[in-house]
Amino acid sequence: MSHEVESQRISRQAPRDAMTRRRLRHVATTGVAIVLAWALAACGASGPTGSTGAGSTPDSSNEAGAGDGAAQDTEELTWRVSALVHLDSARALDNGSKSVQAITTESLVTLDENLDIIPWLAESWEQADPLTYTYTLRPGVTFWDGSPLTVEDVVYSIERHNDPDVASIVSAFQDVESVEATAENEVTITLTRPLAQFASVMAYAPIVSQAVAEELGEQFGGPGEDTLMGTGPYMVTDFQADTSVDLARYEDYWGELPAWEQVSVVLISDSQATQLAMRAGEIDGAFSVVPSEVDDWRQIEGAEVEVGAALSPAFFAWDLRVEPWNDVHVRRAIAHALPQEQIVETLLPGAAEPATSLVPKEQWAGIDVPQERVDEIYGSLPTYEYDLDMARAELEQSAFPDGFSETVEFADAKPQLGRVSEALAESLSQIGIDLEVQEVPLSQEIAAVTGHEGGFRALSFEGSTVDPSDFPSFMLPSDFARPGGFNVPHYLNPRVDELIDVQAETLDPGERSEQLAEMMQIIAEDLPYLPIWWEADVVAFRESLSMDSFHPLYWQQGIWPARVSPE
Repeated sequence: MSHEVESQRISRQAPRDAMTRRRLRHVATTGVAIVLAWALAACGASGPTGSTGAGSTPDSSNEAGAGDGAAQDTEELTWRVSALVHLDSARALDNGSKSVQAITTESLVTLDENLDIIPWLAESWEQADPLTYTYTLRPGVTFWDGSPLTVEDVVYSIERHNDPDVASIVSAFQDVESVEATAENEVTITLTRPLAQFASVMAYAPIVSQAVAEELGEQFGGPGEDTLMGTGPYMVTDFQADTSVDLARYEDYWGELPAWEQVSVVLISDSQATQLAMRAGEIDGAFSVVPSEVDDWRQIEGAEVEVGAALSPAFFAWDLRVEPWNDVHVRRAIAHALPQEQIVETLLPGAAEPATSLVPKEQWAGIDVPQERVDEIYGSLPTYEYDLDMARAELEQSAFPDGFSETVEFADAKPQLGRVSEALAESLSQIGIDLEVQEVPLSQEIAAVTGHEGGFRALSFEGSTVDPSDFPSFMLPSDFARPGGFNVPHYLNPRVDELIDVQAETLDPGERSEQLAEMMQIIAEDLPYLPIWWEADVVAFRESLSMDSFHPLYWQQGIWPARVSPE
């Protein structure tokens, strides 16, 4: 059934507390605040693989929407993010930016609390064959300026990501052959090849106003008061670069209105400043809480903490183009010198688990493979137990039996990576390797990684899907071993390239699991990356609030503020 709401005048109320807003902007850092989730731009934002076929129309109690029944109006919700770059998905895909994009510029489909795909701006969708997806638009949807959502807006919103003049960072649509308006309310997407993940890619494909986007050009989604135009339940009233986004509820929203009349998303990149803001009552909640600080958050009076799925890998990356990193025995020696389990237990108790692969185990939840098979895949991978004698033996087989001196860098925004680097340096000192640990500004780290400057680095990327091909698809292909790509170590393996391509086109989950398993086996032996841990996403909020069904993919699950409610 369609959603209709009584036409009301758009309300743009002033923030509840100007002094509080000024304090928040004071504690928010003004430097570059791009967490390493920018890496996800290489593969686009995507969601878990769900069932294909016709979808049903969500009703007022849909799991991804505004909750059960009519919510009582509540004035303002203030939520902290650790990065806030841009409101146009073509320009930024960090989780902070996506937290705003998701409630302003909606997608044709979204995910429910079980991570199944459900209709959203489309009232239904179907997959006619492996290459063809058809979406029927929901009637009565309008942009904030009152103009109706049209098939032309949908076609434009998808095609723009492949337009060189737009220079979108999203590559998820590079295999789209055509996007056509096949009826007044119908859009058909045709692919160049079958893609196992494409149905879920559409769960984060924000639809924008073609007229406004073309009028504003490069200013679309940027800082200011009227630089975005979407269909979402919240409209942007002010975007202060590197500081905050103020949003007011769109009273003519097509679906059930969320309770919060205003939402303020504030940037506080420093984790200690975030804790201070919570203690001072300046924020109601925070995404991307540093997992190593979970115990500190639990000590804050009046704060609740929830730990989500572990979808984000932390790892060491080395430049395989140069010595000593191009020697596999050196890499294996370092792997044996990493006290992985002790580090995870000490730094991230209850918020991470030791990683045996670049692929987090929980990312298999999105494809139909028995858990026993998943356990078998991970159980068959080569492992590198912490053993300094084995580390010495590997080093003796290398071209550097007497050791060497090197530097490992980590970004200041990830202090836990500095601590694990120091623990590794201590172990390596016992086998003749002198490792200097160097902290660098996040902006410098980003420039070095995207510019492929080489070196030895401790990194972590944020998960954006529950499909096991997520990280391999942009961190391993030889084509991405270039500036702007995210094959950071310059790992060149034709068989891995072939497996990544083949699994993307394989629709049978069992066959895909075989292809992915072989790829994981190869990289576990070659060690282009040294996995450290799989990190959970952590959210904190006031105990006077409740947050239903938190998941790291909250920005793909409809209206996240609707999941937050007063107790």
